[in-house]
Amino acid sequence: MIAETFRYREHCGPNNDDELNYRSSWHISHWKDHDILVMLESKISKEAPKEELLKIRNDIKAFVSDVFLKSKNKRLSSMYDSH
Repeated sequence: MIAETFRYREHCGPNNDDELNYRSSWHISHWKDHDILVMLESKISKEAPKEELLKIRNDIKAFVSDVFLKSKNKRLSSMYDSH
């Protein structure tokens, strides 16, 4: 599957960076309205029990947290290995 996506949060965190004005508010709004993840979640929520959707959300959060921590630990480890 190929899906077009758009980052409407800052590069390095969960915050908005709209004040930098490097993309229009229309562009951000357009992509929020066409966010494939939001549309997929909406479709799943109509067809799956709420408990299943909650489990999917929790699994995704756990996966992302795990990858983030592994990346952070690897980066810290390589910093100490180089000295």
